[in-house]
Amino acid sequence: MMKKIIALFITAALAVSMTACNNKNATQADMDKLKGETLSSVSETSTNTDGEKTDKAEAQIGNFEVAIEDAKLIAGEDGQSNIIVISYRFKNKTDHEKSFDGIFAESVTQQGHDLTGAPPVAADGFDPLSATTLIGKGDTAIAQKAYKLRDNETDVTVSVYKYGEPETGMITKTFSIAQ
Repeated sequence: MMKKIIALFITAALAVSMTACNNKNATQADMDKLKGETLSSVSETSTNTDGEKTDKAEAQIGNFEVAIEDAKLIAGEDGQSNIIVISYRFKNKTDHEKSFDGIFAESVTQQGHDLTGAPPVAADGFDPLSATTLIGKGDTAIAQKAYKLRDNETDVTVSVYKYGEPETGMITKTFSIAQ
């Protein structure tokens, strides 16, 4: 009798674990379809240096024009983790060379939790050094940064502001992961 109960318990545990694996594989398959695709934007807002609000994720902040351009999904180096690559456009209107990382701070969140930066990965169109590249007066550049997703379903919200000076303006854009 005890052997039958143990066998029944093991069978139930296997059935539950296989169901969980099947759900995970379906979600992973859905994510694999989206890899490399540009994600759709759910909402955009900005507040510029003068305090003016718009419904675009671009603004003049200090001596810079900045915009959150787009987001794409790529696979991590392990082939399993999902990474979101955010592209930012910025124009330097100062007399000195500047980089995106030297001027701006960004907050990238999912379900209210900060996403951690992802290690550099090899992916078509992704330049992990672009955020640290210096650009000259009047030049415009695209900076890209990668973040590890917490899950494969909830929206990702990106905010950008000048380091130590969030009162000088902020832009925000939310991207939909579940498409």
